[in-house]
Amino acid sequence: RHARDNDLPRVDEIIIECYTQIHDSYVDIVGEDVYRGIRHNPDQDWRIKKTERIKKTHHEHPGCMWVLEDAGTVFGFVTFRLYPEQSRLWIEENGVTTERRGQGWATFMLRHVLSHARRLGIRFASVEVDLDDVPDRALNNVVLGQVDNVITFEQPAIDHTPDGRHTGEPGDAKPA
Repeated sequence: RHARDNDLPRVDEIIIECYTQIHDSYVDIVGEDVYRGIRHNPDQDWRIKKTERIKKTHHEHPGCMWVLEDAGTVFGFVTFRLYPEQSRLWIEENGVTTERRGQGWATFMLRHVLSHARRLGIRFASVEVDLDDVPDRALNNVVLGQVDNVITFEQPAIDHTPDGRHTGEPGDAKPA
């Protein structure tokens, strides 16, 4: 479903849970000195920067932040931006809580975003992958191939939840 303002505190928790390992891995790979040298504001806590970026997308691009919810509790999210004049989708951030990882929910969200973009006539999708050693199974599950910095996506015309139930519009799927 589309995210609401009251979802943001929970999404902040999920962001920090999901991105701490990625952030730490990135710093380990490039080194603390390089990390501080390439950051626009190296003294700003990355958690604040990451959560503020997602809030900015939510407020400046209504409808471009979706959440997964079960029994009233948000357990996953995805943010994206649409650039219709360029026929382009930019997938920004996504995450699923630790207890729901490995069940196909991130793949489900990414496929729904791609399907939504296709329905709007968007022809190109972009995603930035950070330099880290944390595998992104969801991205690997939806990527058809990669050539240099261009990634092409392929997705079945009919969407299903991870447990195989058919869905229609974004938010129609209910977790098992």
